[in-house]
Amino acid sequence: MEKLMQKLNIPHDKALHALYGLIIYSFVSLFVAPIYALAVVAVNAVGKETYDFYNQDKHTVDVMDAVATALVPMMLFFLQWLFTTLAISF
Repeated sequence: MEKLMQKLNIPHDKALHALYGLIIYSFVSLFVAPIYALAVVAVNAVGKETYDFYNQDKHTVDVMDAVATALVPMMLFFLQWLFTTLAISF
């Protein structure tokens, strides 16, 4: 996995944010509709960066961390929506 991240030039921190976003999305979508799970991920991503903003002595604020957290769940949501839409239209 490290070799793949190095080849794709993905920083370790961003990969962790994407993984945590995917975990949150997957878990929450077991209980609610995927769009609400995506909203939960977005709120968590922004909340984490807000926490970092108010605790800059221990954390670094980076908007791209929030983007990385939400990006993979957004792609998964889009694929779920696309396959559901295609399945209904046939």
